[in-house]
Amino acid sequence: MRAFQGGHAQVGAPVLDTGINGRCQEDARTVRTVRTNRQDRPTKEQQQQQREKKQLRGLALHPDKILVATGQVGKEPYICIWDSYNVQTVSILKDVHTHGVACLAFDSDGQFWTLCGNALTAKRGIFGKTGDLQTILCLACAKEDITYSGALNGDIYVWKGLNLVRTIQGAHSAGIFSMYACEEGFATGGRDGCIRLWDTDFKPITKIDLRETEQGYKGLSIRSVCWKADRLLAGTQDSEIFEVIVRERDKPMLILQGHCEGELWGLALHPKKPLAVTGSDDRSVRLWSLADHALIARCNMEEAVRSVAFSPDGSQLALGMKDGSFIVLRVRHVLD
Repeated sequence: MRAFQGGHAQVGAPVLDTGINGRCQEDARTVRTVRTNRQDRPTKEQQQQQREKKQLRGLALHPDKILVATGQVGKEPYICIWDSYNVQTVSILKDVHTHGVACLAFDSDGQFWTLCGNALTAKRGIFGKTGDLQTILCLACAKEDITYSGALNGDIYVWKGLNLVRTIQGAHSAGIFSMYACEEGFATGGRDGCIRLWDTDFKPITKIDLRETEQGYKGLSIRSVCWKADRLLAGTQDSEIFEVIVRERDKPMLILQGHCEGELWGLALHPKKPLAVTGSDDRSVRLWSLADHALIARCNMEEAVRSVAFSPDGSQLALGMKDGSFIVLRVRHVLD
């Protein structure tokens, strides 16, 4: 079988990176298929609880490029420290957060939290009167005990130790989902579809609005960014990955596309052409070129798609929906 370029998960909080020690790393999340008897299968409620326990919402790479920290969502969330070479758990940090760990970061020395003897302890940040209490979506550490955080309202909060010392208001017009620190400075990406580049003192350099580019679209949301030299990678809520050359910022290259939410249920081959169609929980139907391994067209629906099928001549497409209804589309309408 040949691999088909595309994805089926949001390019979200796990940070895009240009490589760990030059090796292709497996995700720390491993899926295992187990054959079970019907009476041993978990209930729907148990399955939902298991999914909540396993959802990862944050990832940070240690400066040594070996250790990786991940945070999860759930009633009793914890932080795992992984060895990226053997994908084994090195340490688990528990009993601090109550709903989920949305973001994490190592400082330049590779430390976070405070080591007291053999135990790690945590302290809450102090907002004071400098800024409003906000949901923090991303973090980046700098020198001299400075930490930058991206907030839900689009502001950037600047911390000295545990204390909020100033805010950069209106850095983005909506929530800031990703922040990346590198030698050149900092890159941020947000729900507004924009990437902003900042120098090492967090002064603005430039702004790139992917929604306004040829490949952009209304509702595009940046979930992860990476910046190295004159190149940027940006992952979106809809599972796209864009590569941007800074000096040609108005011509981003779309290098990956895929479904983004829930599960992919529908798959069918065109009866006469090298085309395939897919449908999923993200309420979209997507037409793919098998020759080019690329997305040709996308059509958004009002319900999750459970099944897809072409007519014998390939001119029409039938969709079975999650709510029990069905829809018939003309393929040329999908292409339009």
